[in-house]
Amino acid sequence: MKFTYCLVTKGREEFLPLSLEPLKAVLLNADVEVIIVDNGCSVEVSEMLRGWCVETQAKYLRFDLNSPAAPRIWAALKSFDIDWITFPGDDDVINPEFLISARDIISNDNQLTALAGSMRIIDSVGNRTGQVRNPLNLAGDKVENLARSLHQPPFLFPALFIKFDAITMPLPNSRYIFDWWLSLNLICVGNTSTTKDIAIDYRIHKSQESTIAPSRRKYFEAQVVLWRFIDGHEFEAFLSHLSDNEKRRFWNEIYLSGPIYGDPEFGAALRLKLIVKLVDSMKDHTLAGLLLGEHAASVGTFLRSGEIGAWLNVSDSLVSIHAPNFDLAVAVGSCESIFRFAGTPHKPNSNGPSFLIGCIHSKVACDYLVDCAHCDESPEETLELLIVEITDSLEKNGSLDFKISNTERKLIDGLRRFKTRIPRGLIQGFRNSIERSGK
Repeated sequence: MKFTYCLVTKGREEFLPLSLEPLKAVLLNADVEVIIVDNGCSVEVSEMLRGWCVETQAKYLRFDLNSPAAPRIWAALKSFDIDWITFPGDDDVINPEFLISARDIISNDNQLTALAGSMRIIDSVGNRTGQVRNPLNLAGDKVENLARSLHQPPFLFPALFIKFDAITMPLPNSRYIFDWWLSLNLICVGNTSTTKDIAIDYRIHKSQESTIAPSRRKYFEAQVVLWRFIDGHEFEAFLSHLSDNEKRRFWNEIYLSGPIYGDPEFGAALRLKLIVKLVDSMKDHTLAGLLLGEHAASVGTFLRSGEIGAWLNVSDSLVSIHAPNFDLAVAVGSCESIFRFAGTPHKPNSNGPSFLIGCIHSKVACDYLVDCAHCDESPEETLELLIVEITDSLEKNGSLDFKISNTERKLIDGLRRFKTRIPRGLIQGFRNSIERSGK
């Protein structure tokens, strides 16, 4: 067992001396080496780093041009004899004592691919704030751990020790999401362990890398990188070893939290990507249809019997077996035709929504009225019209976002063009009327 501390630096002179000092201490251990990656530092800083490496017998690697891209550094590190590696920041301060627990944890599991420690927060001048950040407590099995790790990065990269030869897949050119991508792959290919033991003092300051980009930029990068992870060999292999029930459990975890911090804009596309990937890999087509139907209902898409099956990779003979993805409850006192129209509950014990329907003869208030005289004549058309009514009402009350047709969009565009010809006073009067009405 050997540990490598790899310090990649662009030459922040105000922090480097404090970061190098504890690295000198860990080099006193026979099972530790230090690699300094000079990532386009100035001539003065480069000379200082070369001298420090000569003095401590650390290894030195230089790139003339600064770049945060991981593949270039990773490829260069392959020329070294590396077992376990960690990447402290050049503004952080490692905790040499963490090696004691690291040795014990790693020696107890020969399938371990990652050991994630905790971070103690320090301010810009090195004072401890009292705050400690811990990795996710991945106490479940791989199914649960991977699903939770798609919601947020599970490990704290400066406090993460990696089994170097576990990463054989091509690395992404990702500036902000590389550590997240790396963590997901480490979970897929082996065992991982987390601990509350402090691996590093993590410095918070204005010029650190994570503060110089808006969250939308990071979320978009996460969407791209995680999308490719889902299409990658490691995730495919992970899925291939799961039973259909385990895939359902995986989806339940995804459904509860949601990818990319549950973000409704950037995470929604990944959630759709995941459900399609899951149902396409399932042997139980009924269960696959149930999961896809539940997802459709969760985004306000209500489907009649047989419609869900048309979206699965199954033969035509299996399409009709799939039930609707919503339930209809009939109000007391409704006509018999309404009961025949609604039938028995479509998906008992499901996560799909349920709507109370009735006719003008029902004795209690209900969500939606159905023409009882028309039910027996054309039940499918009646049901389709009911779905349209349900969807419209949910859009109007704000439960769902409005989705307009191409014809409606043309009408709106025409209205906007015509608006320039309407007197401003008339427009303002119309606005005032709406505001007074509260609509």
